[in-house]
Amino acid sequence: MVEVTYKKGDGQKYKERKNITKVVIHRDVDEIGKHAFNECPDLTEIDWGDSKVTKIGLKAFRKTGLVKIKFPDSVKEIRLNVLSTCTQLTEIEGKVEKIVDAAIFNCKNL
Repeated sequence: MVEVTYKKGDGQKYKERKNITKVVIHRDVDEIGKHAFNECPDLTEIDWGDSKVTKIGLKAFRKTGLVKIKFPDSVKEIRLNVLSTCTQLTEIEGKVEKIVDAAIFNCKNL
């Protein structure tokens, strides 16, 4: 199990890492960068902690191993390809007001 802490300014630092299983979002993060965890197939857990994330970039969690994701209340919209091709994903929770159709493209278990 490899746990990483995503901090403000990390951008695509963890893109395509095969061994990351858990991400802790640091409290100063207000945006998850595009492609941040794109193609991290072992990623199954996100701990949002006290973060105030409002924006999640393009393909941020695409092709991960997430089964369930609970967004913090500060996230109101899930945009294009954020969770696409998360083939194990069965549940999305949170006070999200809008999920763009292509955000969950190819999520066969939703």
